[in-house]
Amino acid sequence: MNKLNSQDIAVAEYLKSIGIPFNSGYLGTKQDDTWNADSFIVNFQNEKFEFNTGFGHRLKLAGFNKLSVKDMAFVKELREVVYNTADKVTTKLSDNSVVVKPTSASVLYCLLMDAQALDTSFKYWCDDYGYDTDSLKSLGIYTSCCDTGEKINKVFNPEQRLRLRELLEDY
Repeated sequence: MNKLNSQDIAVAEYLKSIGIPFNSGYLGTKQDDTWNADSFIVNFQNEKFEFNTGFGHRLKLAGFNKLSVKDMAFVKELREVVYNTADKVTTKLSDNSVVVKPTSASVLYCLLMDAQALDTSFKYWCDDYGYDTDSLKSLGIYTSCCDTGEKINKVFNPEQRLRLRELLEDY
């Protein structure tokens, strides 16, 4: 990603209009059995969530260890529109790449998807997402999704969650 889309902007503006702050901090890389990721701690009001992005979201440095003009414009827009700050929204890594903080839209899209676990039983959730109902690992993932839903419900009321889902449709 090297340009904010209309949904990134709309979600950022909506959060500002309802007075819910969003910020994130880079935690470093995370590795598990299936993929490597950049890990962030993200905050909406006082609720914290872990959020991961694949290495494909990193920006590559061009000549003289600088971002391209297009990537620089993206970083500036991200800083102004999503984070509303002069603070850094990138972290330079030793492999000539730059980790970019996620947008509120990308984070909320994932969190709201996970939160839907609250609306269904473990069995139906497993059927919908292809998990094994006879697996403690699956139960742990389902429970984690439900925990995410409970935290999201503390931050956003039902009307706000509905509006965010509308803004993120087809994201």
